[in-house]
Amino acid sequence: MVRLVRTFLVPYGGGARASQMLRLACQLAAIDGDRVVALYVNLVHPTLPLRELPDELDRPGRLTLLHASTVAEAVPGSPASFRYEAMLVRGRDLSRSIVGQARILQADAIFMAPRQRRPWWRRVLSGLLSTSTTSQVVRLAPCAVIVGYPPGCRAGPASLQAGSAVAEAERHLLAGTHGHIM
Repeated sequence: MVRLVRTFLVPYGGGARASQMLRLACQLAAIDGDRVVALYVNLVHPTLPLRELPDELDRPGRLTLLHASTVAEAVPGSPASFRYEAMLVRGRDLSRSIVGQARILQADAIFMAPRQRRPWWRRVLSGLLSTSTTSQVVRLAPCAVIVGYPPGCRAGPASLQAGSAVAEAERHLLAGTHGHIM
């Protein structure tokens, strides 16, 4: 069965890279009137209850999602051409919270921006241990994961550089195929 509306999940932390991925998701969603969900995960310490925290602790997340809304509204053709939603959730683990929301929303793709460039030894260690949030989401996600590396970034192999990852993601999404794209 083919769903008429696809859902794109964009974990959003407010940085320039996350904004680029949100814009890309909105541009692709505008083609067919799909849904884009910007997700902010408020990490809660394991000793604190998830539900009984004061709402003031979610204020930074709400402000970040307000910024995400302005990014989405700036996409040509929005808001009439696609459906945009902002979602704030509380969680203990960032990657598991993202994957959990992807399952709940039945997301067709997760658009992720890797963190800022780290020293070479941290990148190697993260790659070996699969400790980065992005690598964990790629490994656990129930849908396609599109990882966008900005121009000039050397975080991945040559096939992942700059526009090639975005072009590959567009080809897979427009063809309706699923699989992990990185």
